[in-house]
Amino acid sequence: MDDPCEIVGHTKIVFKDEEHRECKSQFIMENEGKREIRKCKIDGKNSIFENDVLANGVLFKKCDWLAIDVETKLEIYIELKSTYDVKAGVNQIKNTIDKLSEKKELQELRDNKSKFLKIGYIIHSSRIPKLEVKHQTLIEEAKRTHRLKLRFRKTPHTEEITDVIK
Repeated sequence: MDDPCEIVGHTKIVFKDEEHRECKSQFIMENEGKREIRKCKIDGKNSIFENDVLANGVLFKKCDWLAIDVETKLEIYIELKSTYDVKAGVNQIKNTIDKLSEKKELQELRDNKSKFLKIGYIIHSSRIPKLEVKHQTLIEEAKRTHRLKLRFRKTPHTEEITDVIK
């Protein structure tokens, strides 16, 4: 994929990390109805962020993919994890949401006034994270501050797109 954002309508839309072989996580959206999805690469080569360093010199930690349902503009953030770190995954998605709000060229793709929550998937390569009390606080805070509903899944995870967007 040369363009970091493209509209796809395939029956299977695959999100995986092709740059890091140690990350075996992948998320597959079954798309039998061939809905149009804008698939944006967020992290790595040819991504929408050409500079990984913030103004203060700190490395910008972001999620791997963003999928936007063209019809509803629902945003689906996907973080593919090879390590067991719930907090880091949640923060990467939140950082991405914050940084995307600064990119003027993406504003027409997103609907920040939508009543819909944003969906965040953390796909883990070896197990579904055990959600402890400290994680529940993190999840509630993400919902309150970023309108983000988090879902944790084990790889490879396949889900029908109509289930993802509801």
